[in-house]
Amino acid sequence: MKFGFAIASLFGAMVAGLDDEHRSFAELCAENGFEFETHSVITDDGYILSVFRIPGKISNEAELLNNAENASKPPVFFQHGLVDSADCWIMNYADVAPAFVAASSGYDVWLGNSRGNKYSRANVSISPNKNKFWFFDW
Repeated sequence: MKFGFAIASLFGAMVAGLDDEHRSFAELCAENGFEFETHSVITDDGYILSVFRIPGKISNEAELLNNAENASKPPVFFQHGLVDSADCWIMNYADVAPAFVAASSGYDVWLGNSRGNKYSRANVSISPNKNKFWFFDW
């Protein structure tokens, strides 16, 4: 039992010592108390893009929330710039990170990821390790 606790404590300390840039979208949301979902969108040319949704804060009563309540929230979509990811909208403290501020203010927050970034490196038929994967333009 002590060994398991020591390993869990060590892992917790390692995660706690990570800078935000080394955490995943899921880790950043959980650390700041926000729910999140991951959705896949397939483009006409076969690229599989991850789109994230932040419906709101995590609460003990989350399972009691009515779907109609979430459906009434106005949606807002954030798209990052070149050579970035949806992480850019949730970096920094939760009270100033744009996506967290919007979610806390009652918006249904959606965040896109451009093809080829760390969350959207997939295609239905082309490996990202092949040059052909990167033959696209804006």
